[in-house]
Amino acid sequence: MAKSARRSKRLKESEAIQPEHVEVDTKKALKATNTKGIAVFPDELLLEILSYFPPTALTTREYYQEDLDAQAARSEVLDALCQVCSNLRRFFRPYVWQRIEVRPGMLVNGEELNDSTKRGRREYNLELLRQLEIVTIRDPALAEYVQIVNVYVAAYSVRPVLDELARCLALFTNLHTITLDMRIGIQTGQKHPVPGTFDRYQYPQIKNVYLGYSASYILPSCPQVRKIFSLGDNDFKLEMAVNKCPLVVTLPYNFAPHELLLAFPKLEKVSLNLTARELRSTNEMFNAVSSLEHLKHLTLHVIPDSIRSGGPTNEELKQRSKELLLERQRHDKQDKTLVVHEKKQ
Repeated sequence: MAKSARRSKRLKESEAIQPEHVEVDTKKALKATNTKGIAVFPDELLLEILSYFPPTALTTREYYQEDLDAQAARSEVLDALCQVCSNLRRFFRPYVWQRIEVRPGMLVNGEELNDSTKRGRREYNLELLRQLEIVTIRDPALAEYVQIVNVYVAAYSVRPVLDELARCLALFTNLHTITLDMRIGIQTGQKHPVPGTFDRYQYPQIKNVYLGYSASYILPSCPQVRKIFSLGDNDFKLEMAVNKCPLVVTLPYNFAPHELLLAFPKLEKVSLNLTARELRSTNEMFNAVSSLEHLKHLTLHVIPDSIRSGGPTNEELKQRSKELLLERQRHDKQDKTLVVHEKKQ
């Protein structure tokens, strides 16, 4: 009897349950989607929101805490906005990853980055690798949004870190500016493994470079660079750019000996270091500057005449510079600027 009962529970093929056709009211279904409020804000309004969080400008000076705080706040706000809805994520996500940034004083996992210890240097480079991994491996679509790389490479596993950085820079097709700072030789007392790191790649997209200690080895890989800045006194090797960066219009003043000026015929801004106590070769220096057909801005860095033991006076240097700029102006009809900075005793 029990066996018969079990059999009776089985449905015959003809008695199988047929799927029921359900009509969907598309008008009601559309009401379920969010078609009001911030989710449908036009890009013009979202751009207005973005204007309240401008990015921190890059600079050749040391980063101040307010710079770091402002940039960190901007990143946090934009990241939070990306979590609100798909519309905001679509708009703000490219701005979140416009910059790859690892700088002294940044907060990572609740702690400030500090390169005074081995552990601190390790944290620096791990944070750099983490960001590079996100935009090139976890979500390669983000790579096209990267426009600025502003990083400090600490003295920890330097060669593999630089190898990965060199590889990723080639993937950032819209990258236009890089700040690369290192203290490798200073911190370890050893020869740094930088030379040759970037030789396998070319970065024609890079137009502006801010270079710190030992970072000038990247210059031969930046054939389209136009502006070169130095992050303070270091072993800047300007000769790395000779015959490699013909479009340069700006050079760092304290690393631009007049012998190399002719290697950069498109220079628009030139700063001359005239702070030696005994000036020599000033004729050769001004001859080199006068050959620059695109010159627009000339800066003289001088010392008081009272502590100079030989060479032309500051007034003579200024007069020579004025004549040079006026002669150039007669040819190209462009405005010229002369600035004189006198170093105090």
